Order: sequence, then structure tokens, then C-alpha cells
Amino acid sequence: MIMKRLSLLLLALCVMGGAANAQKKPFRDGDVFSKGDVVLNLGIGLGNMVYNDSYTKKVPPISLSGEYAVTGNLFNNGRGVVGLGAYIGYTGAKYRAFDNLDAGWNFNNLILGVRGALHYQFVNRLDTYLGLFLGYNITMTNDYGSFPSGLRPSAPAVGGFEFAFYVGARYYLTQRFAVFGEVGYGLATVNLGLAYKF
Repeated sequence: MIMKRLSLLLLALCVMGGAANAQKKPFRDGDVFSKGDVVLNLGIGLGNMVYNDSYTKKVPPISLSGEYAVTGNLFNNGRGVVGLGAYIGYTGAKYRAFDNLDAGWNFNNLILGVRGALHYQFVNRLDTYLGLFLGYNITMTNDYGSFPSGLRPSAPAVGGFEFAFYVGARYYLTQRFAVFGEVGYGLATVNLGLAYKF
């Protein structure tokens, strides 16, 4: 259900980006992210940092985040912006408790948090930033298979508070539609996706 909704949102972003591209407005310095702008990011993670190699059937981290440009015109050239926003992410995996028995646990993780970033535009169309994320990993666990009588180990502990630094960049294909990449985030080593500016 979550995947279906995120797919529909991705489709809507593509349609909006196409409409913005049809207007063919020229880019100007400072247009990528300015005070009062709101940007919505939809991404997929590469390299699951929540689950290591002992887990199987890992779901790639999927994230949706929004960011509001709180202040702008920082530094002498006015190219600095501070953004604040909310984050929601999802990932999951399967853990097999025994090598020779198909029994264990299914994990589903919902990560909720806030993040703040300092943006700086070095070149036209490119919004580069570094930021801080603070959130909580809500873990839902359920058993699968049949455990031997009297032999039921405890499920691995997953979840809790999340804290991470990240760096990223958005490249605007149109005035509103962009592709983005982030490195060093809490759910995945690399996060790639699409962004839309309102």
C-alpha cells in the first residue's frame, strides 16, 4: 500500500515537472532555493544502513521529505539559505533465526523526524547543502514460521532514536522540477530521487 501511494506521488511529480518545463522560464541566480520556497523530495536509498548482511529480503529505504526555506540572503553574496522540514521513511527486512529452519521475524520500520540544512548555490541550477537529521525509528515485528518447542530466541533489537549528518545537491531541470542525491543519511548510504518546488 505504501509503495502504491509513493508511486502515485512520483507520477504526480513527473506530471507537474513536465508542466513546468513547458513554460520554459529562464533560470536566474538565486532561483534554486530562496526564502519562502517549499520543496518536496521523494527518494530511494542505496545501501541499507538499518539492516546488515544477516538480514534477507531487505526493502530499499523509501523516503518523503519536505523543506521550507526559513531564511535567505546569507553571506556577503546572498547565496546562503537555511531550510527546515519534516521527514518520513520506510524500510523493512526478514531475519531467519536458524540456519536449518525457516522461522524468524519480519521487520517493518517507519522513521519519522525533522531535519535542517544550510544551502549554498555555487553554480546555476545547482542547490548544494549540508544538514542534520533527528528522528525516531518505529519498529514493527512479527514472527514467521514455527519455532521448535522450548527454543525461541529473542528478536534482534532494531529501532530507537536516529541522528545523522548528510550532504546533498538538487539539480533543477526546470524552474520547479529537480533530481537530487544525498550521502551520509541515517537510513541509506546514498539517497537518490526527484524533487518538486512549490
